[in-house]
Amino acid sequence: MPEQFHLFVELSAHPGRGDELEEELVELADKSLATPFCHSFVVSRSATDPDTFYLFESFSSADVYPEHVNTEHAQYFLNSTVPRLVASRSAIELREIPRD
Repeated sequence: MPEQFHLFVELSAHPGRGDELEEELVELADKSLATPFCHSFVVSRSATDPDTFYLFESFSSADVYPEHVNTEHAQYFLNSTVPRLVASRSAIELREIPRD
C-alpha cells in the first residue's frame, strides 16, 4: 500500500480579510473531502491572529496529489482566492512515521 501523503500549510490573509478566507478554506476542504483521494482536510484559525490559518491535509499517496491540485475547486482556490485574499503561504510535505 502506498504511503499516505500529508501537507501542513500556513496561510496569512491580507489584513482584515480573514473571515473571507475562512469561508473559502471551508469550501475548499468540503470539496476536497468529497474526492476519493483526500482523507483528511483540517482548517484551523490562529487563536492569536485572526488572519492566520493552518491546514493539515492527508491524501492516499503522493502520486494522487497532482490530481487534487488539478481539480476545479483547487484550481479556483489557487488562481482566484490566493491572489485576492492571501498575503503569504507556505507548505511542508510530511511523511508519517510508521509505528509497530
